Amino acid sequence: MLKTLIVIPCYNEEKRLPQEEFRAYFESRPEVQFLFANDGSRDGTPLQFQKLFGDIAAHAASYTAR
Repeated sequence: MLKTLIVIPCYNEEKRLPQEEFRAYFESRPEVQFLFANDGSRDGTPLQFQKLFGDIAAHAASYTAR
């Protein structure tokens, strides 16, 4: 049962997304899910989302604003 959804707005966060920290958090808190909102990034932020979600797809999703 989902108890908490955390929305994280992201803009050009390619070098600042702490993937290992998110993975560790997801493993320790399965009741928490994240929604990463890509706000038009012009760097590799969407690629970082794909890398992160490949491991933790049950805990996170992304949305890209156009």
